[in-house]
Amino acid sequence: MARNCPKPAGEVNLGVVSLAAAPGWSFFPMEDRVVGRPASGVGGIQVVRVPIERAPWPASHELCMAAAAQAAGMEVQGPGADRAKAHNEYCMAGGESFQVGEDFGRIWYRHCPDGMIAAWFAVKAARAGEKSVRDSISECDGMVATVRVVGPVV
Repeated sequence: MARNCPKPAGEVNLGVVSLAAAPGWSFFPMEDRVVGRPASGVGGIQVVRVPIERAPWPASHELCMAAAAQAAGMEVQGPGADRAKAHNEYCMAGGESFQVGEDFGRIWYRHCPDGMIAAWFAVKAARAGEKSVRDSISECDGMVATVRVVGPVV
């Protein structure tokens, strides 16, 4: 899923999930989610666990994206741009980018036997083309590919 993204630093346990954090990112674990901010301060990522019943295995990319968009609270229409999908015998992952109102967002999912997560990066649409935002999204691609559910599967 990740293309030309910086090598992530060591794995960080954030309570809800663990991931290989990209350098310069700050994370704020909350009760039901993790919020991350890039060093640039522009945009941010949220990562949540998704009840596996929303996309029972074996699930399609479309079903997982719908569950991820619902978790993000984004009403998206049709397939998004820059669609990415990866699948092996154990896990599937994907992401798509959307313009939602005045915001630009990229939504990801990772669906594995250890559980399902949804993640999304959001920024004002007017800033979506900035190099720092493109770099942050690329870093998020890499981090989401490493996300693992922590604790009991929901």
